Amino acid sequence: MKNFFIGLQIFLIVALNIQCTKPPKPSCSGVIPASGPLGTTLNVAITGSNTCFIKGVSVASFSCAGITVNSTEVNSPTQTVANITIAPDAPVGACDVIVKTLGHTVTCPAAFNITLNFTCDVDTTKTGYELAGAYDDCLVWNAQKTMTHTESKDIDIRATNKPLLEFSGSYAMLNAAENWIQPFYTIVPENMSASSSAPPSINGVVLAKFKAKDSVDDAFGFCNRMPQGICAEVQQEVYDTVLNNVLSNDERDKYLSQGKQLSFIPDDDLPPLSTTTNPVNNGSAWLDDDPATKVTRVDNQYYYEPWSLYVTLDDPAISDENLKGVRYCKLLSHQAILNWMLEKSFEENPVLITPSKPICDAPSSLDSGNGSCLFYSPVYGNNYFCADYTGTGFTPENTKDKCETNTAYENEVYSTLPCSARTEEISAYIPGYQSLTGICVVHCKETNEFILNIYNEDPETKCGGFVFFYPGELDK
Repeated sequence: MKNFFIGLQIFLIVALNIQCTKPPKPSCSGVIPASGPLGTTLNVAITGSNTCFIKGVSVASFSCAGITVNSTEVNSPTQTVANITIAPDAPVGACDVIVKTLGHTVTCPAAFNITLNFTCDVDTTKTGYELAGAYDDCLVWNAQKTMTHTESKDIDIRATNKPLLEFSGSYAMLNAAENWIQPFYTIVPENMSASSSAPPSINGVVLAKFKAKDSVDDAFGFCNRMPQGICAEVQQEVYDTVLNNVLSNDERDKYLSQGKQLSFIPDDDLPPLSTTTNPVNNGSAWLDDDPATKVTRVDNQYYYEPWSLYVTLDDPAISDENLKGVRYCKLLSHQAILNWMLEKSFEENPVLITPSKPICDAPSSLDSGNGSCLFYSPVYGNNYFCADYTGTGFTPENTKDKCETNTAYENEVYSTLPCSARTEEISAYIPGYQSLTGICVVHCKETNEFILNIYNEDPETKCGGFVFFYPGELDK
């Protein structure tokens, strides 16, 4: 056996000498590409000088933690290609690239950099609804940059899709020291089961929470004269992308010549913001407004109002820092626009978006068994409330968490009991207690529904735009 390994070594050395015509003084000539973002898999070509890479023998490695070499493929004695995967949590920075061939080692010092993933790439080999869906995946990422005019800035945009229940309690965030902005969004699906050509379900409306330009400028130290971007501008970009990049030439020609056209009504972009013009609404009821109610029609011209909420960074009326310097938008998705251009715009009375909000004639329940939260809120009318969490998405665990972590709540007290069983505690907690005087229903009949019980005078003025009931209307 020993003689076998000696013979194998001699054979490989001979093979090495046959392939190499230059003196064995190997060095690194270059690495292409010289960087790769977190969470990606890519090929890295390593080129050497005076090297003798051998297929099946040469092995590439990287000095950085978090890089896995999946394979090493030798193209020639002077070039090898490493297929690597960079872990999403790999340390960012430079690392050495190394290729070993028997006793020969070629090192490319600090030749490859792990970078943050600041891009949102769309696979343009896809077509139709798949391509529109791919654009939807990047919608919020792109919109955060365009509305704050930071397209040329090297900032990590951490656009995060959340279920509706989590989205409703989320706040757009940023951290200039760590170089990131995190908008949140959720997608409301559109049922297409009646369509003969569309998938059974498509993306309908994208609800998104962005950091506004003034908050980004203040945190990152930017200074330019560009205005705060508006939701209608983003919506127009979505429309143009579908028209020019998703539709085929024939589909585009047919839509433009025969289909009912769609335009977008701008939202206010600069203070003073008006509560009477569409669609800025400085209030917590933004989430409850049904996008289907923002569709209007004049003859064969249709309009959509991308319902917006904008709070300036210096708004003196807002005490919660999480709600300052934000822009929220309700946007038609690329898939919804595509369906309009392919099908709905040719119908006699098309429905752009199916109404998603049921009529709120009562909350789905008055008590849920999930517990309740007693609190004061400067956001909800500067008043005291006891909240019952009645939506099907709530559990005792996440109800307790919502009570104790919601930044809109102050002096909160959670209990496993419903509000109706905490009368003595509530009367001692609320100044001017008058028994139950009103009930506000938030996110009525949705999975994140909860009710705010009011116990003082003028209850309707404390409801903040949510659906209001007097106790007698609900037999309570």
